[in-house]
Amino acid sequence: YTLVELPQLLDSWKADLKRYDTSLVQLQARKALLDTDADYVSSRQQSKRSADIAGFLRQHGAFMNTSVLDLDDVIQHGEDMLFRRADVIVRHGDMVDAVFVLTEGTVTRQEEQELGHCRRLDDLVIPGTMLLPGDLGSLDERAACSVVVTSSTCNVLKLHRSKLEELGLLGN
Repeated sequence: YTLVELPQLLDSWKADLKRYDTSLVQLQARKALLDTDADYVSSRQQSKRSADIAGFLRQHGAFMNTSVLDLDDVIQHGEDMLFRRADVIVRHGDMVDAVFVLTEGTVTRQEEQELGHCRRLDDLVIPGTMLLPGDLGSLDERAACSVVVTSSTCNVLKLHRSKLEELGLLGN
């Protein structure tokens, strides 16, 4: 390049950089908008899921008079768990410190008998069915008295005892 061409070349590069900067700012603005949209869609899906699970929980006596905000808090602090077919969720004798809410799939509750054999008690297929330690209907911390095995791929929400106690849903 000659001394005459260099200033023109620099001006051209400056113009290119300015266009790139403008394009970058536009892309960043578009990304922020898309991120906001994605967050909104995600929060709407989460709200629907929370509302569905809250409805399930409200069918159980311990949660019947719990406010929607408290139920949402319990749900948000819950742990989503995915189980494959034939996975054991709870084993006979396990100390259980949580309530499990079946949100999708099918499980079988079995009674463990001698020599490792199990007797099928029932199939639980209704979303919102609570898998509790002890017999269904008890929220007391105790050793599980049945085996809960998945019959299909299952989504389960694990609600930790500490959060339930914090909200006064269980005795301390």
